[in-house]
Amino acid sequence: AADALFLVTDDVDDFAAVDLASAGIAAVGPDLFLSERTTKAGYREAIEWLSARMTSPQRTPSKLHGAISRRHPRLRSRHADVYPGAASPVVGGTPQVEFRGDRCLRCLARVEAPTNAIGLCAACATAVAGGHNAKPKPAWRAGGTK
Repeated sequence: AADALFLVTDDVDDFAAVDLASAGIAAVGPDLFLSERTTKAGYREAIEWLSARMTSPQRTPSKLHGAISRRHPRLRSRHADVYPGAASPVVGGTPQVEFRGDRCLRCLARVEAPTNAIGLCAACATAVAGGHNAKPKPAWRAGGTK
């Protein structure tokens, strides 16, 4: 946990920005975190692994994706082509606060000013808006610091 960059929680708004910054982490909701940090291959592997171990009730990967998508609409949208047509109606709404912190959820860079409502730095937000969905190399892997 000492190297954690994110605290994944349904209660993002329970954590003060100053406290998160002092710990060097950001708080993020599970749906937003999973939609930004999972690849299609990783998502498929996780769903198939979970599905193979479910016994009560047994669920196919497609059915499990459908069940998960009820509470995680961003994740469903991000990986809709992995299990097409498997989505269930969304239950509940999107939390009012999905992200709080000074670290980009996509490239992991620390930023001076708080990132936008979904945790992306200016460069990553611009890339997403321009249709470039590739994730930049994390700054710490490019020789920067964590």
